[in-house]
Amino acid sequence: MGKRKQTERETATVRCCVTDEKNGPVLVTIPSVAPENDAEFQRFNNTSTRRAHQSIVVCETDRVQFVGKNFGEQQQTSMFCRYMVGIRDKRAGTLTLQPTSVFPLERSVKALAHLAPAASTDQSSFLAARNHLQETFGNKKQKAAVRARERNQVDVTQLEGVADVIRGAIAERSSDVPALDEITEMQGATRPIPPYNAEAERPEDVYLIKDVASDAELNAVPVAKVLQAKSEEEWAKWLPYTSSSYVNERLPLAVQANNRQQLRLLYYLACMFQFSYAVKQFPVTLDRVKESCSSMPAVIATTLFNRFTEDLGQNDKKTGQPIRQKTDNCKHRLVAYALVLCLHLDQFSLLPNVLARDFSMPTTTMKSYLRSVGCQLHALSAAERNRLGLSAEEGRRAQKAMLTVPLKFDDQVRRGRR
Repeated sequence: MGKRKQTERETATVRCCVTDEKNGPVLVTIPSVAPENDAEFQRFNNTSTRRAHQSIVVCETDRVQFVGKNFGEQQQTSMFCRYMVGIRDKRAGTLTLQPTSVFPLERSVKALAHLAPAASTDQSSFLAARNHLQETFGNKKQKAAVRARERNQVDVTQLEGVADVIRGAIAERSSDVPALDEITEMQGATRPIPPYNAEAERPEDVYLIKDVASDAELNAVPVAKVLQAKSEEEWAKWLPYTSSSYVNERLPLAVQANNRQQLRLLYYLACMFQFSYAVKQFPVTLDRVKESCSSMPAVIATTLFNRFTEDLGQNDKKTGQPIRQKTDNCKHRLVAYALVLCLHLDQFSLLPNVLARDFSMPTTTMKSYLRSVGCQLHALSAAERNRLGLSAEEGRRAQKAMLTVPLKFDDQVRRGRR
């Protein structure tokens, strides 16, 4: 007889609800030895309102006791899931879901309850036991390793007596450490640049001309002589150094405008160029410098000699004058002082490539010098490129250095390839 085909499926509808009763069924995890089937479990809730969710489940037999908690060290995290117990009533067609916690059960034997728990083996006792085993049964290499560990081991009890001495020494040394403001001030004092005002709000207030060239030096410049000259050749002869493109381009404009201050600064800048090329990095005396720089006033030659050379602690045997030398630090200082004069002459905006040719250095090195006095590099505008007659490609590579405030220094002078 064949099977009867099912033409209609029987369907059942179950209503589901969630209850929040606290004394519902719970879940427990049992260790390797489970209690007997007829064992009874009791649940005890915390009577405190704040800790009402904490419960303890206890099961006792004649020999063993099982205890589980849903808090403390036995609490299982419920970060990724929640446990619920479902109770279905077939007659009523309902399914009741009861949220619950998991209680890991811990077993204890009643007959052994009076015994003290075994002491845990700490790291030091473990190492001592291992060293003893290696000393007894180990090979030569293992025994040598044990002796090396014992030699390198530090006895903390021996350091307790010197702890106060160490702390006192640290406190004494730390009192000598300068504060951040003092360190910044010391860096500013040793920086090979003219005195500056770090709080200046305008570029013209950062460096003062009198800190680069004193009034006595500028007043010694023979301005009247160049103003009486009639040709550009006579103007050029007035300068102590005539190979500076920067000075030669600005001299005619200053003469025609009868700008005495600019003429003094251009003349002083030419004196710095002459001193830079006349005094090489070898020992010299003041008389030799005046002889090499005879075309400039003596007061300017003396100031440049004292400012841009360092004393070697020796005297000339014939004249008895101190012997000094232009060091690398003196060279950096001379370039920085000259750039500050150029900034005052050109409204605090300079072209590094033009100055690099006058100072016989790569453009990258000149840019580093300009950054060391507080200048920031910017791209040329279209009007500036047209005024200088630069092509599109040259304009993209060219930059201008501008003295900006607040003042920010870049102390690293990068030497490019010649």
